[in-house]
Amino acid sequence: MNKTQLLKLLNTLAAIILLAFLVRKSLPINLEEHQQYQNTLNQQKEIDVILNQDIIKSRYDILTYYDPFVKHLSQLKDTQNSLKIIPTFINQDGSKKLTKILQKKLEIINQKEKLIERLKFQNAILHNSLSYLPFLTNELVKSTSTKSGSHYLEVILDELLKNILLYNLNSDQELEALIKDNMDRLLQIKDQNYFGKDEEFIDLALSHYRRIMSNKPQVDELTQQLLQLPTKQLNEELDYVYNLYYYQAIDTANTYRFYAYSWLLILLAWIAYLIINNLVKANRRTINILESITDAFIALNDQWQITYLNPQAFQMLQSQPEQLLNQNLEEVFSGVFGSKFYQECHRAVAAQVVVIFEEYYLPTKRWFDVKAYPGINGLSVFFHDITERKQASRVLQQLNEDLEARVEERTVQLAESMKEAEKARNKSEEANKAKSQFLANMSHELRTPLNAILGFTQLMNRDSSLNQEHQEYLAIISRSGEHLLNLINDILEMSKIEAGQITVNQTSFDLYRLLDSLEEMLRLRASSKGLQLIVYREPELPRYVKTDQGKLRQILINLLGNAIKFTQEGSVTLRVVPNNKKLQISGSDQLKVDRLKVDRLNVGRLNVDRSDQLKVGRYDQLNVDRLNVDRSDQLKVDRLNVVREAWPKGQGFPNNQQLATPTNLQPTNLQPTNLQPTNLQPTNLPYGNAKGEQPATLTGQTITFEIEDTGPGLDPAEIDSLFEAFVQTEIGRKSEQGTGLGLSISRQFVKLMGGDITLSSPLGGGTIVTFDIQISLAGAGADIQTQHPTRSVIGLAADQPKYRILVVEDKWESRKLLVKLLEPLGFEVREAENGKEGVALWSSWEPHLIWMDMRMPVMDGYEATKQIKAHLKGQATVIIALTASAFNEERSLILSAGCDDFVRKPFQEEEIFETMARYLGVRYVYEEETSATSPQRSATEALTREALAVMPAEWVAQLYQAANQVNNQRIFQLIEQIPSEHDPLAIALADLVRNFRCDKIIDLTEPPTS
Repeated sequence: MNKTQLLKLLNTLAAIILLAFLVRKSLPINLEEHQQYQNTLNQQKEIDVILNQDIIKSRYDILTYYDPFVKHLSQLKDTQNSLKIIPTFINQDGSKKLTKILQKKLEIINQKEKLIERLKFQNAILHNSLSYLPFLTNELVKSTSTKSGSHYLEVILDELLKNILLYNLNSDQELEALIKDNMDRLLQIKDQNYFGKDEEFIDLALSHYRRIMSNKPQVDELTQQLLQLPTKQLNEELDYVYNLYYYQAIDTANTYRFYAYSWLLILLAWIAYLIINNLVKANRRTINILESITDAFIALNDQWQITYLNPQAFQMLQSQPEQLLNQNLEEVFSGVFGSKFYQECHRAVAAQVVVIFEEYYLPTKRWFDVKAYPGINGLSVFFHDITERKQASRVLQQLNEDLEARVEERTVQLAESMKEAEKARNKSEEANKAKSQFLANMSHELRTPLNAILGFTQLMNRDSSLNQEHQEYLAIISRSGEHLLNLINDILEMSKIEAGQITVNQTSFDLYRLLDSLEEMLRLRASSKGLQLIVYREPELPRYVKTDQGKLRQILINLLGNAIKFTQEGSVTLRVVPNNKKLQISGSDQLKVDRLKVDRLNVGRLNVDRSDQLKVGRYDQLNVDRLNVDRSDQLKVDRLNVVREAWPKGQGFPNNQQLATPTNLQPTNLQPTNLQPTNLQPTNLPYGNAKGEQPATLTGQTITFEIEDTGPGLDPAEIDSLFEAFVQTEIGRKSEQGTGLGLSISRQFVKLMGGDITLSSPLGGGTIVTFDIQISLAGAGADIQTQHPTRSVIGLAADQPKYRILVVEDKWESRKLLVKLLEPLGFEVREAENGKEGVALWSSWEPHLIWMDMRMPVMDGYEATKQIKAHLKGQATVIIALTASAFNEERSLILSAGCDDFVRKPFQEEEIFETMARYLGVRYVYEEETSATSPQRSATEALTREALAVMPAEWVAQLYQAANQVNNQRIFQLIEQIPSEHDPLAIALADLVRNFRCDKIIDLTEPPTS
């Protein structure tokens, strides 16, 4: 946009804005708003007059109750509040004046309300005395009627009562003198002890007379003050100011309306000028265009007269302008164009459609492509010379005929090739189907015996009579079965990934709980090798997130499992941080202390005993950059105040060399009395604030996970190939463990979850695996998936029906497993070997729940389920499918057949019990739990000298010496020498070390005294 166009645009906008302003100002006054405000003004005047009348009536006892005061004062305040809403057409100056008057009037109304309250009080006292005096006078007359001089007393009392009533109605000074005289005469009679025992009546009467004489002037004064308040003047002033500015607003609107009309006329004139000018320019441009095009152009009016021809028309039609202009088209070109030309032109005008056709021009022997465009008052005709194109078309036609022959020949060849390709595609599909069928069969054939192995292992674990050695054997069988199941699952997962059958199943869950459960699950595996497992999560990390929990859990198990497997000493660290946060904590250092408040103390190593559980906060003047806690000293720092400082982006985490190493601190240098507990800052705790509340939400939607180990590291040449399926490093191949699928599956899962995974091996050893995933935030009130600790079921709760359970399974060992699992608890269980027997037994026995295997001879589970669910009573029977398939797509097939749910083999006994409780409402009796109950605690409690006898005496002596020296590092080295078949022994010893129980190891290994 150039300067001229910008100036025009600005002028136009200014003119429109000015017109809008004038129109806005010229809008008529809102008569409804004015009428409402005027009515409110009049209403307030009326209420004020009525209120003054009430005051006068109240003074002279015409108004016997005070409700009208309350009502009219409330109405007066309501109208006052309504008047505060000043009509919008009143200008700012008028609004200020009206507001000022209203404020002043509000003060008068408040003053009037206070005076009315005083009047009500004083008037009540006055009226009470006036109403009581006649009664007292009558009583005095009656009580003294038998005494001498009673007539004289009666005259005085009657005269006094009349005078006091007249005095109440006016303020005559003579009446005041008469009343005082009458009261003096009564006092004289009283002094003569005339009344005797009735003296109290004369005292009471005199008291009321005096009260009336005292209160009556006050009531009169209050009445005058109320009536003299300037409410009327303020009402008139308010009415005058409002009407003044109302008529001023009308005059202003009329003035702006005149200006708006004038400006509108100017704009219309200017717009008309611009339109005419633009039409002239457009016409000129059109002519320039028509004269510059290569086609001939003829314009005809509604009389078929030629009104315009461009220079190309004269040249192509070989005519002069004076021969064609204003001439009839049909007459000028009679016999030159064929009848088709005139027919098409007439059709274009009659139907008002564009016609395109080809026409041969005889004088020049040229072919024209004619386009006729109908208009309102005529026709526009374009002539385009296509003679060369027609000639080329003939040549092209010949070439097309030759090409058609070749195409026909090639088509036959292509059809044969397509038949071959179709055959190859069919073979490929058959191969894929065969592969899928093979994997499904393998899944079923492998999972079915595994179900029996793991299931009967669980049953035997329930037998409390087994000795320690047999329990160890069962643990080995269970771990081996689980390991085999994991290998099978990895292979099946890889096949589903290759087939593109893996999808993301997003759920809302507690990320903190997931990390805690992983730490608890893997800690034993790490401690049995003498490794330190550290899980660190940034405080800003959101707690409740939404993503695929199952895949995230599998990724972390794969990566942490690999790190623990290939690390022989040191630590494995998992850090979880938001995408906008980096932590200044290295894998080996873990903690950084910020300024302990211990005066002039050089610290190289801080020793804090576990029994003290010291929480070290912000302490000043301590030269500390690194907190070194050694396992050999059995030290533990509980929830140190970790300093989380931002580390420069792209530099990773600081290593040991980047943190200064202070010196010289002995355990005795730090006394509990030197610490300042009051300075603890809970806001910097590693797991959120002191209340355990959800940290602040992320600014982004990405979370970063980093797994760092202190293992041997990787050969850079092997890193690129590690994410390929079935590929292992040299160390992995030597270990002869795993399938080489863990990293490949993890990478595919990470990509499905919107992230990527990288692997690096810094100089000096160790490996760092980093991956990001996309998440959504979930509120704490959302449907969060939680995991509850499992408890061992030992029976059924009382007051329940006798549940009938039918097991339909072709494998004897699978039926036996479910029967042995359910019958001892109190369920009534029956068996069927195939679907046909299952349907028959269901019909006769009517079980509450059926465990249905889906692959069976004679009749499979799908057909049996359909037949049962086809009956009305079958709709009330719960059918839970048992399947050895690992493919998710089978879920829809099972549910569509009519099953209520399904459980995969091999299953855990908790799955069976929980499913039955969910669908039948079964209530169980659970084994009593003790604090800190866990497999490792059981193993620790069962640790005896006899259990250590499986190791050589020299090894036991070395363990005793290491425990005596509190050398944890040496103890872990000795634990690594324990053969794998004695894993429970290794786990129990590692648990003792981790819980600082070297004394227990000393008791178990101490040589007997002679």
